[in-house]
Amino acid sequence: NHGLLILSAYPMVLLVMLALWKVRQDRNALLRTLGWGGGVLLVTAMMAAGTLHAVWEVRDHVNRLGGLTLEQAQVNPLTIKAMASLIHPSAASLGAGSLGTDPTMANTFMGASALVFILLGSGWAFRGRTGILAITGLLASLAALGPVTPVHRWCWAYLPGMDLFRFPGYFWYLTLIGLLPLAAFGAQRLDIRGVRYAAIILLSVLAGGLLIEGLNTGIGLDQFVMLLNNGSVPNAPALKGGLSAVLAGLLAVAMIVVLATDRRMSWLLLLVALEGVVFVHATRGATAIHPLPPRVLADQLSEYPEGPVLPALVPMGANKDGQGPVIPLWRNTRVFQGGPSHDGFNSFWLSHHQRLSAEWPHLFATMLQRPLVSLSTHVRAMGSVTDAEIDPVKDKDLVLVPGNEVRALRPAPRTAEVDLLGGDHHGWTMRTRGSSESFLLVQQSLFPGWRITVDGADHPVVPSNVAAFGTWLPAGEHRVEVAYDRPLLSWLFGLSQGSWFLGLFALCLAGSQRAIRLFLSGALFLAWCWSVLGHVPKAERLVSEWAQVERTAAAWPGARMVVNTDRPLPSTSDHRTFRIDAPDRINALYGAIGDTLPDSLLVAWHGVPLTSAMRVWLLGSYGPPKASWEGRYAGVWTFVRPALPIGLDTLYRSSDPLLLGPASPYTQAFRFVPDTMSDALGAHLVVHASYQAATSTQFHLVIEQRMGGEVLAYEAVPLEPPTEGRTCNMFNVVRPVRSIRPGAEWGAYFWNASSDSVQVREWSVMVTDMIQ
Repeated sequence: NHGLLILSAYPMVLLVMLALWKVRQDRNALLRTLGWGGGVLLVTAMMAAGTLHAVWEVRDHVNRLGGLTLEQAQVNPLTIKAMASLIHPSAASLGAGSLGTDPTMANTFMGASALVFILLGSGWAFRGRTGILAITGLLASLAALGPVTPVHRWCWAYLPGMDLFRFPGYFWYLTLIGLLPLAAFGAQRLDIRGVRYAAIILLSVLAGGLLIEGLNTGIGLDQFVMLLNNGSVPNAPALKGGLSAVLAGLLAVAMIVVLATDRRMSWLLLLVALEGVVFVHATRGATAIHPLPPRVLADQLSEYPEGPVLPALVPMGANKDGQGPVIPLWRNTRVFQGGPSHDGFNSFWLSHHQRLSAEWPHLFATMLQRPLVSLSTHVRAMGSVTDAEIDPVKDKDLVLVPGNEVRALRPAPRTAEVDLLGGDHHGWTMRTRGSSESFLLVQQSLFPGWRITVDGADHPVVPSNVAAFGTWLPAGEHRVEVAYDRPLLSWLFGLSQGSWFLGLFALCLAGSQRAIRLFLSGALFLAWCWSVLGHVPKAERLVSEWAQVERTAAAWPGARMVVNTDRPLPSTSDHRTFRIDAPDRINALYGAIGDTLPDSLLVAWHGVPLTSAMRVWLLGSYGPPKASWEGRYAGVWTFVRPALPIGLDTLYRSSDPLLLGPASPYTQAFRFVPDTMSDALGAHLVVHASYQAATSTQFHLVIEQRMGGEVLAYEAVPLEPPTEGRTCNMFNVVRPVRSIRPGAEWGAYFWNASSDSVQVREWSVMVTDMIQ
């Protein structure tokens, strides 16, 4: 994080200045310190060569590098109310409306007992390095409050780099680093009788306050038992916070006992560590930023394709990351989900894109209607048209280029097509067809390094539509490659990694235990070589894996074969292809097979996986495959009718049509407790339904876990948009049955969040142990 890097640089500079001051009278020591320090700076610069080069190269493209205004920099400061988290971290979970800031900037907890030892260590240790850190920490605590004190404003105005990041709450990290050494000094002074008595008094006040707070929330013995057995308690966050307060208070009492009986320091440190564990463990439910546990999110992400996926050529407006309009990179986190993105995350404020979205909203609207790459003959000179003159409907294929790049195009009707043939993290290969000269628009941010070749020959990269680029293509069919090509980056990568390992091996030789240090460093170097040099790109793996799929399919001549793929197949066979690159979707598979299931069927995948939803539907229709071969990126299942029974147990089935609309947006929930079913835990939950709806309907399946009145987990699964031309659509939602807490009740129901009506024809809830 660049903000934390900038913040930590200042105490480091002060510490170096102190070290130089201490040896100022010793010429040899001074030169040695300067020499070692200069060497560290040089090696660090070499290790950061790629980052330093990137900052220098994009300095004119990123607004943030010019500094933020004070109003921008003071967004989401730490608030006085949030300082309650010093004693109790659950205070940070009250919500932005109550805290007056984002919850991520509200947690100041460093250990309740640590505050006692900080008080004991203050004054005595305000000298030398500890003094520098402590004073820096205190000033940082004032700066973290943002506009409440003038400290942040002074830092923003007078200290280089402090205007490059937002959120004054980041300053609190310096407070943690600066004050915790005082706690160590306070603990060291406990052998002094008066300091030990002071510690007992302060801990007594702390323990009393925590116990009173916790007991006032209605904590009982049963909550303690639930915490020990289940890891949490099934009640409101306040009760969880009260429980952690009681436990922390009891630990403070234990610390008093240790101090009063003159036990070893190791016992005290153990209790301090346990206090932190208790607070984090008991308040985790109140501070989570997502209702799903990490393991459930990991299960969902595992359903998406690995590695680069060729983006579907759908309008860019359909590609969103779900983070809101946070000033985007054109291509961002949705790449692994099968599509580029015009949305983004964090703080990459591209100057040309800000200009596009702020000064050219109509032009921006036309671009959101176009895919990642497209052909156009509607090209005009930049400056020949204002944004107000652009009609997002009539001018949806408009391209604005520099005046010297405008060409006279034939307005005659023409055909233009773009097919993506391949791609990786650096760019794409495509086939274009056009009956006349046209302009290829690539909706990527124009950074130095983009290269376009047409039939193997370099073509000029033309800035287009303020924030994108493209090139002119002659009539006919062409093979076009668009790639980010910066050979220097490979050399900088080698310099960075090589410097790191040279520094590591130098440190190994400089100290004791050289043999074991060199052995471990050598093992790390070999692991690095394997990860960098032993990688086989996905496109190359697909070639060999698809050859094995073809060999497996050759044993079943005459069987229909459908292939889930995001790219053209390497063979010229007449296989039916479809594309499903997201979980919970099966309509394209159903459409590729046809309304009547054939007696023999081969279902293969190439580049994008056969998801759990597709696997369950195939197993339910045909039974287990007669033959199969599965690689990492490609595979095939062979099915033969009649279907064989599989382990798919139906818990609930509704055959009565249900109409969901504004007056009745929810279905009745089906609820069950997996713990009472011998075949549920460790299996997968399958919800299957068929429905009829308008294309704009926001239709969700809701899966939740409850314990008493508390919702433990909640997921609203957006169902597959209806396919045009189909009277009835289907879906399968498959999730592992992993209860967050033993005895939790699961529920499943449908929710229509739009004004359009949805008719649910039938739906069923099942469990299966066939998915591995």
